[in-house]
Amino acid sequence: MLRPMVIAGLALCFLVSPAAAEGCEEDVLKVKQALEKMDLSEDERAQITDMNEQADELCKAGNSEEAGDVLAEEKAMLKLD
Repeated sequence: MLRPMVIAGLALCFLVSPAAAEGCEEDVLKVKQALEKMDLSEDERAQITDMNEQADELCKAGNSEEAGDVLAEEKAMLKLD
C-alpha cells in the first residue's frame, strides 16, 4: 500500500517541478527588466545582477525554493511588489 503512494508522490513531484521552474524563470526576467529601468549605483546594480544570475541558475537546476529566496531579496532591494 505504501509503495504505490510513494510512486504517485514522486510522479507528482516530477510534474510540478517544471511548472514551478517556469514561474521562477518569469520572476527572474521581471527582476532583470526592472533592473534595466532603475537608477542604481554601480555597486547596487552589480550586486543585484549577480543575484539575478544566481537565481536563474537555481531555477534552471530545479531549485525553485532557493531561487525564490534570492528573488525575494532582489525584489526587496528594488522595492518591487
